[in-house]
Amino acid sequence: MGTEKSEGTLDSKDDPPTPTNVTQNILTQFLQEICAEIGSLNDNFKLCSKDVCREVTEIGSRVDDLEHTVDTRAEDQEFLWRCVNALEQQNIELQSKQEDLGN
Repeated sequence: MGTEKSEGTLDSKDDPPTPTNVTQNILTQFLQEICAEIGSLNDNFKLCSKDVCREVTEIGSRVDDLEHTVDTRAEDQEFLWRCVNALEQQNIELQSKQEDLGN
């Protein structure tokens, strides 16, 4: 009886296992392909992330440069406006002196 049970067990393992093993092999292969694809996507994502970080850093640096340039230009513009205002004031004073001399 002990032999029959083991034979029965062998029979039950031998008959259905072929389709089951084939299915398991197909699923295993499919899972391996999916894992490889995920690994590849992950690697690409890491590369893209590094590129994005590099781009963001570069853009941030450019923005800092532009802000500095804008600040500098604003200071320059303020200085120029003060010069223009001073020249206009001097012009007004000169015209008024000319008028005084002319009278």
